[in-house]
Amino acid sequence: MNAFIQSYFEHYSHVFPMIHQPTFDTANVHWVLILAVAAIGCGFSQLGNTCTTFILQEFLRRSVSLCIELEPNPTPDLELHIAQSALFSQVGLMFSGNMSFAEHAQRNMSLVPTLCKRANYFVEHHPNHVTSGGGESWKWWIQAESRKRLVHLAWVLDCQLVSFFDLAQTIPLDMLQLSMPSHDELWAATTTDQWSILYSEYVSKESRSLRHELDILYQQKETPPQSNISIFFGRLKASGHLLIPSNHS
Repeated sequence: MNAFIQSYFEHYSHVFPMIHQPTFDTANVHWVLILAVAAIGCGFSQLGNTCTTFILQEFLRRSVSLCIELEPNPTPDLELHIAQSALFSQVGLMFSGNMSFAEHAQRNMSLVPTLCKRANYFVEHHPNHVTSGGGESWKWWIQAESRKRLVHLAWVLDCQLVSFFDLAQTIPLDMLQLSMPSHDELWAATTTDQWSILYSEYVSKESRSLRHELDILYQQKETPPQSNISIFFGRLKASGHLLIPSNHS
């Protein structure tokens, strides 16, 4: 499992940066999210194979359903971990190369947006608890940013499924009533001090919604190379090639 988790962070996290690697600790994370990360990483690991990946994906699928059933009123942390795991499960099932898995994922396309809507993730949560310093501020920011990345990456996956499989969209763009994720450099900060310095730099820059950024893009026909929108669409383009694990290609 440790090898598969490492494989996820080495080969997939930069494409689907939903898990905060600097603070990811298996001792403090719900087991279903550990399983989800390992199931994705298995597809990129030399130690994994198609059979192992299928087993992990099926175990994850059943585990997500079980967690939702057994935890009708989850804590905020568990609520986030289950939603993240559900999104990873959708990725793994849809692009597994197994028709039965893909059909199951198609039948459950509304699962992730339903979980996010129930948790109120589609609207902006203003960072009243965040300042430019302090471990608690960093912790609160990571949670808020994780939720923001979850819903935007869920939208990315939704777009891919609409494009690849001619399915109906389940997350309309206007549902994302929150600003885009922060710059990846801020997300990659490994210490409170490093984050504080970068946060002071990026917090002064206006953060706009994806809809707003797209309107500007359509009007100007171009976007600065290091802006959030250019990084986001670079990820959208890359995900079309990298959503499928290497041992299934």
